[in-house]
Amino acid sequence: MVIIEIKKSNQTARQALHELHKYIALIKYDHGLRDSQLRCLLVSTEWHELLIPFSEFSRTAPWAIVGYRLHLTDAGRLDRAEKINPVAAPIELHLCPEHKVYFSREPAHRDEALPILIKLLQDYSLSEYLLLKLDTKQRRVEGACDFALYLIVPEFAPGERQQARVWLARTQWEHTLNEDVRYIEEQLVIAELTDAFFDNCDDREIGSPEKLTSMCVSWEVTGLIRGGRRLEAKEVFSDDHLLRWSKGLEGRNAVHFEMIATPQQRLAWGEAKENVKYCLIGNEAWRSLVRTYLDDIEVNHPDATVTARIYNPCNLMMALYRLAKLGKVDTLPSAEIVISSDEGNLIRIVLGRIVWNGKCVSNVGEVLPEGIPTLFDLYMASAVDCGPWVAEEHLIAQHGLGYILIECTPTCDRMVLQELVIRDGILRRFQVNERGHEDFGAFCEAHQDYLRSLVSDFDSWASFG
Repeated sequence: MVIIEIKKSNQTARQALHELHKYIALIKYDHGLRDSQLRCLLVSTEWHELLIPFSEFSRTAPWAIVGYRLHLTDAGRLDRAEKINPVAAPIELHLCPEHKVYFSREPAHRDEALPILIKLLQDYSLSEYLLLKLDTKQRRVEGACDFALYLIVPEFAPGERQQARVWLARTQWEHTLNEDVRYIEEQLVIAELTDAFFDNCDDREIGSPEKLTSMCVSWEVTGLIRGGRRLEAKEVFSDDHLLRWSKGLEGRNAVHFEMIATPQQRLAWGEAKENVKYCLIGNEAWRSLVRTYLDDIEVNHPDATVTARIYNPCNLMMALYRLAKLGKVDTLPSAEIVISSDEGNLIRIVLGRIVWNGKCVSNVGEVLPEGIPTLFDLYMASAVDCGPWVAEEHLIAQHGLGYILIECTPTCDRMVLQELVIRDGILRRFQVNERGHEDFGAFCEAHQDYLRSLVSDFDSWASFG
């Protein structure tokens, strides 16, 4: 079936795609045709206001569609028909996870450097950027670098990436370009910019979504400067949204993840389900359970709104150290998933817990992976392997610990608690403690000597601020 829509002015061209949609829907409804049985022709003498929406329509529509521009003679007769080439898809905006931090000892020095840095960004073809002004919430010792400019740039588009490679090939980085490193072009351009900016700051560090999230605990964002047409659109991106985006909280942060989504919004929901996987690397128990639980919500509560906050540092040894020495639980993982109805009523809450199977450990050597003789070696190895999560599954198992999720369902008079378990690929619910686990507090109580020896081990080779 061929459907032809003809327009002859800009005014009527604006209505073309709407009417084409309408005709297709009616024909499919009346005759039961499949998408593969339809072909659409959009013909118009005017394409000024039609080209962009037609291009988007042709990329997303499930049926074949072709556009033609009619060229008429002065007498109004058909001269020729020209096939329309859709414009390329717009390049999606993604922030590069390779950041840079420029520190200053005094706020005046930092503020004087800001326009210099903005000028350098233009000079190095980094016209799109975010610059955060950061101040420590409490001044530290005299001479400390308590003020900073924090730089984030978007990922390069393919054309920008190629231009950067051509330019970098004429610099000291010529041979470095061949290294198999993600975002190598962005990193090297920023390195060149940093060299040019060197004398305008007192210290420099590499940044990342995880580092920015950590800094914002003790540092305050006092300003956010945007560069570039896309990032400057405040009606599209609020300052708060850009800060969350820079922290990677929606899927590009290895430690923190946050989401507010509903299965009703299919694309955003699918993206959120995919993005949570990155944060849960090194915690396969939660990774599998969260994925399966979100699938369960999609089937049984398709109208629900899901709010999730997950913290998964995957650093058990440091978590035990901070708990034993400082009484702090800030390095222990946590998870909270809230499921609400369309009306805002609570349906369920899911909370993460650490449980203990009763296994006892007497010294650090018992829990370390094979080939890693000391705690110091473990952290040196993790630095090479890109993170402590590489050995996390092993360490958790050797301590007799495990990660579980508890579902809390409100009833008229109480909250029903059930443990979520995957059996034979199916999500099942068990009574809490049905599997005989003890809580994390029992592990700590039974391991006072071990925890003291762990603190002593850490303190023998490291000092933490």
